[in-house]
Amino acid sequence: MFEVTVEVPFSAAHHLENYDGRCSRVHGHRWKVRAVVRGRDAGPGGMLVDVRMLQALMASVLGRFEGCDLNLDPLFSGSNPSAENLATEIFRLLQGAPLIDCSTPGAWLEAVEVEETPGSSARFASPA
Repeated sequence: MFEVTVEVPFSAAHHLENYDGRCSRVHGHRWKVRAVVRGRDAGPGGMLVDVRMLQALMASVLGRFEGCDLNLDPLFSGSNPSAENLATEIFRLLQGAPLIDCSTPGAWLEAVEVEETPGSSARFASPA
C-alpha cells in the first residue's frame, strides 16, 4: 500500500462562536493542509499521484479561503470554522475534484489534515 502526502498552506482568520476563551475573538492562522492519497499500485510511471498536479489542485481549492474570514464562507454557515470542520469541508471539496486526472487508477483521497498551529491539527479520514 502506498500513501502520498502533499502539504499546502494558506492564511485566513476565524473565530469560534459559543466558545469561552480567547479563540472567540477574530484571529488569524497560517493554516497547513495535508492531503493523503492512498492506493495499492504506484502505476506504470512508478507514481501513485502526480504531486505537482495534486499541489495545484489543492491550491485551487484552498484559494477560496486565502486571506478571508472563514466565518463568512457559506461552507460554515451554521457551524464553527474549527480545524475539524475545515478538514471535513476541504476533504469534501477535494473529493469532488477530478483527482483521477493526476492519480493512478485505484488511488483515493484517504484523509485531509489541517494544522491550525504548530503541534495542533485535526484530521478527517475517508469514512470507508
